Amino acid sequence: MQRLSSNFTLFFKLFVPTGWVSFFGLFAVVIFLVDTTDKPLLGTTEFRIGYLIFFVVFLTLIYFTIFQLKRVEYEDGHIFATDYFKTITFPLENIVRISKMNLGIFTVVWLHLQSKGIFGKRIPFLAKRTNFKTFESNHPQLFKK
Repeated sequence: MQRLSSNFTLFFKLFVPTGWVSFFGLFAVVIFLVDTTDKPLLGTTEFRIGYLIFFVVFLTLIYFTIFQLKRVEYEDGHIFATDYFKTITFPLENIVRISKMNLGIFTVVWLHLQSKGIFGKRIPFLAKRTNFKTFESNHPQLFKK
């Protein structure tokens, strides 16, 4: 089995959202429970509302980007995609095309499927450069623009 996704997927998928919610969520609880006479900045309504908006916006951003990443593997004409709780298998023929975006350190890849499945019609993952280059050279028809 050839893993197409990076080892960083687990870090970004599980540890980043957990760390964000733990640290910034706890701070949100603290600013709403702090005594306003001890810490006047944390007690102001503007700061509380501003922080709550900041927390919710970035939590939403994490959910719609990082949390959607999947681990993807390839073997004998089949793709295996998992979110570390559920795993789906589908034949390579179900992929309409593959698009990618180079972010410098990481390459984000989307598998565009013919029909919507458990993980939706697009499956995003962070590519492991060496294995993905081999996959790309073996299946150039999937990368047409």
